Amino acid sequence: MVPNRRIGLISLLIAMGTGAANDNAVKAAFVIGVTTLNWKIIGITGYFWGHVAGFLFICPFIILAGRAAQKASTNQPREYLIKLKLYEILLAIGASVALFFESPIGLLFVLTGFGIQSAYIGPLKYSLLPKIASGTNLLSANAWMESITFVAILIGTIIGTDWIHANPPKLLAFTWITFAVIGFLSIIQFPEIVPEKQSAHVQSLPELIHEQRRDPAIMSSIWMISAFWGTGSVWLISLPQLATEHWSLSSQSVTQLMGLFVIGIAIGAGLGVAARKKPIIKRIRFGAFTLAFGSFISMYPD
Repeated sequence: MVPNRRIGLISLLIAMGTGAANDNAVKAAFVIGVTTLNWKIIGITGYFWGHVAGFLFICPFIILAGRAAQKASTNQPREYLIKLKLYEILLAIGASVALFFESPIGLLFVLTGFGIQSAYIGPLKYSLLPKIASGTNLLSANAWMESITFVAILIGTIIGTDWIHANPPKLLAFTWITFAVIGFLSIIQFPEIVPEKQSAHVQSLPELIHEQRRDPAIMSSIWMISAFWGTGSVWLISLPQLATEHWSLSSQSVTQLMGLFVIGIAIGAGLGVAARKKPIIKRIRFGAFTLAFGSFISMYPD
């Protein structure tokens, strides 16, 4: 039995929450810089670079999936997490330097680094949950991890969007480093866990994809989750430009729109809980219809 299960869960939740807030704050700050503030990168529109940032952040999750899973199962979890959180502190410092010099290329490199770090942490955090929470507590622990991660993503996005109101933006740089340090200090409290024996065969990315494609349930989940995150990412990236260029709103309104986005997520989560007894296909259709209707009326803000 793992000692101090509650302490282990709390430290893991704090570390993962601060990490998720940090990398999304960096991504949002970059998007604001190249769109609202018109930072130039080889003369190409900021809207394009916003999507490039999202692509570079997601790519490591795909490319490093097999490697990350292998290292998560063979390394001593606490020591491995400490190394990854130290790496996050360095990334936060690098992001702060890039922000100080208003270097979009610098932020883009740091954001890619955050993607690599997150890709390695992803399999590890979910593999640790069954070891620090068992039985009926495992479902609750997983729910807490999902909820805190998503709330942290939204908080980080709002923080990264709101930094244009700070002059100079020292507060954002301080926030990045503070989040990273809090995550590092929290993971130090994580209990020692004996790593699993190394597998004789590590599946490559093509092998993983082939195995997943043979399971209809897994593929359905992948398509639904991918559609949700893909649509959400497009909205978050496009929102600054839509607000300032197409809806003729001030740059300050971007933060308010992000706040409404968070409120919408909260309302949707509440409706999902209330409708949990309904067939899942009906809930999916309702969500898709609401999203499509909202996208349609956004074309006519007046």
